[in-house]
Amino acid sequence: MLPRCSVLIILMLALSQKLDAQLYLTTFNDLGKTNVSGGLYVKTAVSAQYRLGKTSLGYGSLFNLKNHTSNFFSGAKLNLSRAAEIKGRIYEATAFFMYNPFSGLILETNWGLALNTSAKHFSYILGTNFRTTHLTVRETEDYETFRNKRLREKWNLMYHVGYNLRPEESIWNTGISLTNVDCFLINQDTNPMLSFNARYRLPVPLILYIETWYKPAGVFNISADSFGFFFRTGLRWELL
Repeated sequence: MLPRCSVLIILMLALSQKLDAQLYLTTFNDLGKTNVSGGLYVKTAVSAQYRLGKTSLGYGSLFNLKNHTSNFFSGAKLNLSRAAEIKGRIYEATAFFMYNPFSGLILETNWGLALNTSAKHFSYILGTNFRTTHLTVRETEDYETFRNKRLREKWNLMYHVGYNLRPEESIWNTGISLTNVDCFLINQDTNPMLSFNARYRLPVPLILYIETWYKPAGVFNISADSFGFFFRTGLRWELL
């Protein structure tokens, strides 16, 4: 006879399926270099997204495996989304909060709103965020900095335009995007990133994807320079 806890889990899973619920787990690894990274860096991330009908809740964490800083924990993100159909197209509105401790002296928080949609081959994101750069308690105490401990930026623009060679539901796909938004990062408006991606749906409910990101600096300024690049490999697993 099954233990009571096992029966309860089975009942919860069955109920979730009846309620059109889905649970996704995603993990990826980044290998890259920037002008300020002090050599190659390696990061890893894990995130989960639970979708119930038209509403979804997600959380993710980012960790440094190799970096010039001593921080192992590198970022966290929490988001809540709601989808709606308008004239035959699905639009999803997302509210999010992002936390990034860059070092023992400086950390950054972001919160904002974004709207995304997609067509057969194109995907779009448009939104705004409010960024605050904080001096940590350690910096305040060590350097006796008691004023101007925060720098606030309001109504920053967020954007993404992507093109996929094949429709979203295809077994394999490849594409390109121009954006200032990544999973745990929001760049300045004038610093978009260029991304090339490829993905493949395995026979099990698992998606393997590979991405190459290029980070220029000051693209919309008079002069632009190369800032960095990174490669990403990841897996997305649908549990329910």
